[in-house]
Amino acid sequence: LGMGSGWISNDGTDEGINIDTSGNVFIGTGASVFDEVLTLTGNLSFNSGGTRSIEMATPTTGAGDEFQINGSAPTASNQAGGAVTFKGGIGSGSGAGGAINLYAGNSTSGEGDINMYITDAGTVAQVMKIHGSNKHFTIGSTGVNNNAVVDIQNDTAGAACLELDQNDTDEPFVIYTGATGTTGA
Repeated sequence: LGMGSGWISNDGTDEGINIDTSGNVFIGTGASVFDEVLTLTGNLSFNSGGTRSIEMATPTTGAGDEFQINGSAPTASNQAGGAVTFKGGIGSGSGAGGAINLYAGNSTSGEGDINMYITDAGTVAQVMKIHGSNKHFTIGSTGVNNNAVVDIQNDTAGAACLELDQNDTDEPFVIYTGATGTTGA
């Protein structure tokens, strides 16, 4: 089927599906390169047989583009927004379930950070950072009076709530750093 500059459409006008001379598929109207919203009534599935990925195209110049996955906004007031959930695959029998892996950075000249944010009453605040440069964790924001609290709860009776294991006998078990009360007693 050779379409030339024509379109596959319901009325023969420049809307629907077009394939240009380079083989690029255009879906939508005019010269759009699939820039319309893709609305599915079912799930987006990939055939089995190996690792699959969704990737941003490399820009022609400059830094890489950002990719986001966003939950939906509600259609009425006082309603929750749609959650974004990641689940590993279900294991079978004694097989473990699939892991969820987060990788930041992929460069020989520097590593990326992993950041977590919350939004409270419209204000975005960083609550955790894993530094790619030194592998340190920061709980809470770096601002003054950030009220950072680590709350570890265990609902199982007779089980430890927090276990610290220091296997290097040449190093201190805990290092206290502060402007006052710096003793480790």
